[in-house]
Amino acid sequence: MKYRNLLWLSILAFFIIFNSCIQSQEKEKTISKTDYSFGLKEAKQIKKELRNQDYIKVDTLIGRLSSDNVSHVVDYLALNSGEEQLKKWNSESNTSNSSLLVLGVFYAHKGWAIRGNSYAFDVNEDDAFSFVDYQNQALKLLSQIKNNKVLIAEAYSRLIRIHMGLGNNEKGKEAFEKCIELDPLKVWAYVHRLETIQPKWGGTLEETISFKLLLPDSDLIKQIVDLKILIDSFISGDNLMSHDAIDLKKEGAIIIKRIDEELSSNPHESILKFMIYNYMVGVSQEIENKNLLNKYFQKMKDHYTLYPFGIME
Repeated sequence: MKYRNLLWLSILAFFIIFNSCIQSQEKEKTISKTDYSFGLKEAKQIKKELRNQDYIKVDTLIGRLSSDNVSHVVDYLALNSGEEQLKKWNSESNTSNSSLLVLGVFYAHKGWAIRGNSYAFDVNEDDAFSFVDYQNQALKLLSQIKNNKVLIAEAYSRLIRIHMGLGNNEKGKEAFEKCIELDPLKVWAYVHRLETIQPKWGGTLEETISFKLLLPDSDLIKQIVDLKILIDSFISGDNLMSHDAIDLKKEGAIIIKRIDEELSSNPHESILKFMIYNYMVGVSQEIENKNLLNKYFQKMKDHYTLYPFGIME
């Protein structure tokens, strides 16, 4: 239960961010005061230009971002901007790829914020209809993105999750395959795909176990996948790592010790390193490793990464 109370604070923070963001977006008086930039200077600059309605510069700056930074900045703009602000950008920029992407992600996030983190049968009818409507709006916008490899790959990575929410995992699989064909190191594509193949979403244990065999040669992706499988095993109470009976706490201790050593010798520069830090905090809490818990809690710097899936008790 300690773990569930901590996983956690990031989940709670996630929904607090969403709630404050969505409420302010609906009123269009103010936007969320939560800073989701994680200190990324490019994110701050793009938000400033969006506020100034210099849409050409916004599109230009987004076009210069790395793949990892695109994922992060798109979430930042979608969570910390109002709906009318994003619709105005989309309209006045002649539906630029960047504006389509951010507005689509805004609707995808808004749908999940309304749906919440309950099992499908616990979601009330009105919220379920709203969720589906927002996912379909997101699907329509993201499907229009073209002529930009980086943004198309980003759109496909988002469509994995959207199709999952709409109950079409086959289309989600197609989106994953198209995404990694364009960008084999698209981190969030692997996170979304790993989620969709788990038993709680209609996948199988075999798919989850064999997924690791498909991973590219990327420490960042491999570490995130290992930690996510551990986190989800602790949450569900099911062993998602192996068909064999294992002690999850002992296995978790081995894995985070290895990852900690890897991070110490080869630290990540990517903004997505905060995903690893969040996961390390969760696993450390579960296995009661106070040293690593404190270490990675400090590294997090109160930057709670998104966890838009799952059942939390």
